[in-house]
Amino acid sequence: MEPRWQVPAAHGQGAVQRRLFRRGGLSGVVLVAASKAIRNVAVLKFLDFVFVFVFGFQLKYIL
Repeated sequence: MEPRWQVPAAHGQGAVQRRLFRRGGLSGVVLVAASKAIRNVAVLKFLDFVFVFVFGFQLKYIL
């Protein structure tokens, strides 16, 4: 029972990626890379904002 449930999930994921790759070719790969890059930039911007906010807060307390 367990393997029958596990196999379709893994196969489905691979099939989706393969279909995207076949349909878009290189553009599909670029799209995935771009989405990852955008997510990384968003995380960095958020961390930068948090750092500036905390640092400004501490500066206010010091002064």
